Amino acid sequence: MQRQLSLLDTLSSSIMKSKCIIVLSEKSSGSSALQNLLSRHADIKHIEKTRHYENESLYWTKAASALGMSQENMLSSEVPIPANKAKEDIANLLRDNLRNNPPFEVFDENFIFKGWQLLCEQYSPIFFEKSPHHLLQWSSIELIIRAANEIKNVDFLVVGLVRNPMDVLYSHYQRWGVDPDRMQNQWVKSYSNLNRLENMRHEVNFELIVLKYEDIVPSNQKLKSVLNFCNVDIQDLDDSFLHQNSISKWKKDSSYGFSLSDNAYQLARRFGYEKTTLTNDYKSFWRVKKHLRVRLFSLAIFIKRIAKGEV
Repeated sequence: MQRQLSLLDTLSSSIMKSKCIIVLSEKSSGSSALQNLLSRHADIKHIEKTRHYENESLYWTKAASALGMSQENMLSSEVPIPANKAKEDIANLLRDNLRNNPPFEVFDENFIFKGWQLLCEQYSPIFFEKSPHHLLQWSSIELIIRAANEIKNVDFLVVGLVRNPMDVLYSHYQRWGVDPDRMQNQWVKSYSNLNRLENMRHEVNFELIVLKYEDIVPSNQKLKSVLNFCNVDIQDLDDSFLHQNSISKWKKDSSYGFSLSDNAYQLARRFGYEKTTLTNDYKSFWRVKKHLRVRLFSLAIFIKRIAKGEV
């Protein structure tokens, strides 16, 4: 009888558990496409009220800043956010999205974990979080690791999403005028963190699944392990909006002459990218064209700030 009760308690506990999926990736790496794909299912929900684009909360990046943990400067971003501003943002996020605020007066790690637990319960059964800022910050990953140990009634799945760095850097260059040389340094830092986390997969209290963007675009079969975590049938997903036009766009640009550093190249190879997908031919006047484009974007941003009265 005692054993039967124990089994019933275990079963009841597993049924009551909320789940969360945290995507770790760089910007322009497919996290928005993955969010759009999964959140079409009724059981998978993202944050509703946030001051950021594409339902991003920056929860763990802000938490690390609020707790005084180290932060890396992120290109084309307000990160690192000052500690007091990060505290204010988290408090506002919880107030705007929860029925009740966390019952803590002290802003500490317990407050952060309790806030996350309540968000997972609010957006149950499966809460989906993607903020490309987390992967660059090892301090954010450390907090996620600790949260998965401390929050007993939430099951964590962490998805490391990788995209060919040549496509990532080209996207940043085209969309925001970010110098590919600077961006590749950030890409190396971010995905060195993912590689470090992969090497720790037996030490953490969550499942880590590493996916390549190029694998999930042609077929959602590669998402099977993620869908198993969600108890979602692969047939229930509508992936008709995914297309391969976003892959290797840089190869079609005859003026784009950027080549990866050896560090970036070797790290990409570690994630399974072939040499032919990572190498580029030299283009005449590439550095001059790059310099002009980056300067023009910087000037446009400066003019916008003047128009807004920020300068």
